[in-house]
Amino acid sequence: MANQDNLDAEQIMVQRHQLEQEMQQFKVHLEMENQTLDAQVSPATRRIMELVRTRLVAQLDALAHLVLCNGDFQGGLGQTVRLAISEGIEQEFAPKLRRYFNRLENELPTSLNVSSHFNLDANSDSSSEIDLSGLQTVITTIITAVTAKLAMLGPVGLAIGAVLNVLMGLVDWKGGDDQGAQAAQQREKAKQHILNSVIPQVVSKISEDLRANLQRQLDAAKQDIMTATETRSRQHQQSLDQLAAELLQGQAAFEQARQGYLIDYEKLRDIMQNLLEKKDSQ
Repeated sequence: MANQDNLDAEQIMVQRHQLEQEMQQFKVHLEMENQTLDAQVSPATRRIMELVRTRLVAQLDALAHLVLCNGDFQGGLGQTVRLAISEGIEQEFAPKLRRYFNRLENELPTSLNVSSHFNLDANSDSSSEIDLSGLQTVITTIITAVTAKLAMLGPVGLAIGAVLNVLMGLVDWKGGDDQGAQAAQQREKAKQHILNSVIPQVVSKISEDLRANLQRQLDAAKQDIMTATETRSRQHQQSLDQLAAELLQGQAAFEQARQGYLIDYEKLRDIMQNLLEKKDSQ
């Protein structure tokens, strides 16, 4: 390893001590930021689910129409939920993550030079680089996992259809001028069932799964930050150790050469002294 900064043994020890102190301070700040971020998961989940409920309510007419015309109610419901969760994560979750990473970036040990781009992809195997460009991957991962819960609701469209069959059975079809009123009544009953039964069921089913997925992504991000920083710290410490060893080896080689020179010098001096003594005796 080249000693480009011309560090001596004492300076290397100072750098090692500084790195250890900075890592301890960073871990303290990291734990504080982790606790702050964890505390925001549940409130963010509630606000996202409120947005989901609001978007579904806004689609009552369209959803009721899908039920009454035997359309793809499940698909329409799922699309609305996916868009709402995506919007909610962008509004309530992504900004918190960005602030979290920005704060940690300012606390990273200056000697490590860890990249400031954090990889939010939970499937990433990167151990020493941080890539913030993966944020959209996280959002997609969460949405896919959460909306998969919709399948656990069962054939929602069919269930509503069965209920509506009962409801419509209570309506006397008289035809003629009454047909429009009866259709409006059916549509209103469908809307009320979606509002009071289906939407609460959807929100209940996916709310906890959303919270768990948000927390899972946070935990993966926190672990990746710690792994990346510790890996780079070990690499830097190993480099300092190698430099110290090479410096020590160089000093030992110099000392060995110096001792050899002194021995040779003493021998040469003895020879010269002997020659002078012989010359004087002649």
